[in-house]
Amino acid sequence: MKRRLLLTALLIASSIGARAQTDELYNYASVWQSWSPAVREAYVKGVVDGAFHAYMTAGQEWLDRGQLNKQPVPEKVARVKERVVLADVEAQVPSVISDLYKDPGNIYIVLVDMVYVARDKLEGRNVDLVLAAARKHAVDVHRASQNVKGNP
Repeated sequence: MKRRLLLTALLIASSIGARAQTDELYNYASVWQSWSPAVREAYVKGVVDGAFHAYMTAGQEWLDRGQLNKQPVPEKVARVKERVVLADVEAQVPSVISDLYKDPGNIYIVLVDMVYVARDKLEGRNVDLVLAAARKHAVDVHRASQNVKGNP
C-alpha cells in the first residue's frame, strides 16, 4: 500500500512538474484524464486529508481550547470549515471533476480548485461564479509563474 501511494505521489509530481517547461496555460484536464481512477481517487483523498489536517492544526493554534468541538459550532469555525472540509461527497468528487473538465472553458482550472468546485456542485450549489473565479485563478497562476521565469 505504501509503495502504491509513493508511486502515485511520484506520478502526480512528475506530471504537474512538467508545466514549468511551457509558456502556455497548463492543461490540467489532460493531466487529470491521463490518470487512472485509482490515481484520481488518491489525489482527491490527499486534498481531503491535507485540508482536514490544516483545519485542525490551525484551529488548535488560533482558537481557544474546545472551540473546534463546541456545539453549536461558533460562526467563525463554521465559515472556515465550510470552505476547506469535504464531507460526505469525497467518493463522488473524481467523477464530477472528470465531467467538469469536459468543458473546454475549464481545462486550465488548477486541480485543487476543481476539487472544491466539484464539492460545491455535489452539494447543490450554483457553481457558475465559482467556476469563473477558478478560471481567473488559473490565469493568475500562469501570469505569476511567467513573472517568476522573467517573462512578462
